[in-house]
Amino acid sequence: MIPFLIVLIVIGGLLILLGLLLLAIDHVFHKTFNRRGDGSNSIVYAHPSDYPELNIRHGYISSRKDLRLSYNVYKKDGIKIKATLLVIHGIGFGHYYLLPMIKKFCEDGYLVIAYDQYGSGASEGKEIETMSVALKDIPYVLNFIKSDEELSKYPLYVFGHSWGGYAAFSSPRYSNDIKKVVSISGFYNEGVFAHQVSFLVKLRNFFIVGKDAFFDNRKVVKHTDAKMYYLQGEDDLVINPRFAGKKYAKLAEKHPNLKVELLPNKGHTPYNDDGSQKEQDKVLGEFGLLGGVLVPIDHYIDFRKISKVDENVYQKIINFYNE
Repeated sequence: MIPFLIVLIVIGGLLILLGLLLLAIDHVFHKTFNRRGDGSNSIVYAHPSDYPELNIRHGYISSRKDLRLSYNVYKKDGIKIKATLLVIHGIGFGHYYLLPMIKKFCEDGYLVIAYDQYGSGASEGKEIETMSVALKDIPYVLNFIKSDEELSKYPLYVFGHSWGGYAAFSSPRYSNDIKKVVSISGFYNEGVFAHQVSFLVKLRNFFIVGKDAFFDNRKVVKHTDAKMYYLQGEDDLVINPRFAGKKYAKLAEKHPNLKVELLPNKGHTPYNDDGSQKEQDKVLGEFGLLGGVLVPIDHYIDFRKISKVDENVYQKIINFYNE
């Protein structure tokens, strides 16, 4: 009887410890991510009206629980369309910060659809409790593209950055129509943000999104015919290359459909030129302007001026799509 009681006490103690650890992790996530991604009132972001040369169509995609996701379709009139390109943004701003890239994609013959993820930009949703929620919405986005008369005419490619890179590499899981995917500084599972307690992070997210919390994008690479291209800066301070790019590079040794490049002297936004990257690191790091943080007016930033595209990196991306 006594040994049995000891076992019960030990199990009870372990469960209490597990509960406390999950509460601690949840607290960290609440402080870091649990807010809408609407940017900052102290930043001027790019806007579609800045690009009158583009033909733009706006609408909403119906996702789970009648959630509406805002989207824009961009194209350059007079240019022959090569493919439809789904663009997925990272955490913090909605898709407008990628407009300089979108403009270039359009000029190179791509019909671009970009949507604001859950709880971001012009889309509905409360707090971004977990980035794994992207896996819940992307099937609805892909189904919308398939049903849209214009978007469905062409081969389907995907591009994503950071959180969007994670969603982008998951996309072939939901559609065999996807031919090529580029992930910039993406992660394969949200556990990489705290790799020492990765399982606990996944367990915490399981109570929010279910089994998707445990999904690993490296499984997609192994089971898709889509060509996949992963790029990351070696100096990325947001996603540790040890637990992203280098892991993907090892996977690429056995799976020729995956191409990986780690770019020297580049950070989390390697598609921006060096001057823009340096200023963005300062804005996002020193001033903490991720997702609705209020800062003094003397830190007022015109984000458009520090979002200049790195032509060399862009050429790598467009060459992959054009191959």
